[in-house]
Amino acid sequence: PVFDASSRASSRPTPAMGRVRAPLHIHLVLLLALVCAASPAVARGPSAAAPSAIHLEADGFEAALATIDPRTHALVELYMPWCPACQNFRPSYDRVAAFFNGDAKATGKKKKKRPEPTVTVFSVDCQKNGHLCDDFDVRGYPTVLFGTVDALKNRRRADGKGKGKGKGGE
Repeated sequence: PVFDASSRASSRPTPAMGRVRAPLHIHLVLLLALVCAASPAVARGPSAAAPSAIHLEADGFEAALATIDPRTHALVELYMPWCPACQNFRPSYDRVAAFFNGDAKATGKKKKKRPEPTVTVFSVDCQKNGHLCDDFDVRGYPTVLFGTVDALKNRRRADGKGKGKGKGGE
């Protein structure tokens, strides 16, 4: 039984009521599709890389860190490009990377001295560099590490196998 507001009595659904429900159902589906299409994770595309961060690769990891004073600080994001949380985190991380790496995008000024204390911002694509992420015992994405460059080097064991138990671990 369906409640009929005009007579305040219960009645059975009529064919006219069935026709009213179909367009409403279609409108709800279209509204849901529109909301999904406009969501930040979908609108940003498949890449979660922060363009202002220095991208580390497994084969050039030591060389990239050797160019930086070991006493300065490092911020490293380990991410998967397909990960929705990583894609949602991307704009914030890129802004931090632009600020600390001295990129003009963060401040809108042409040249700006890097802030003190010096923090160098890196990112690692774990899909391409799985062994490097295993070396850091990554268990979820995104993972963000912070410390001195020296501590970052020490966290990844000298034999390149890290402390993790994944593909590149023990």
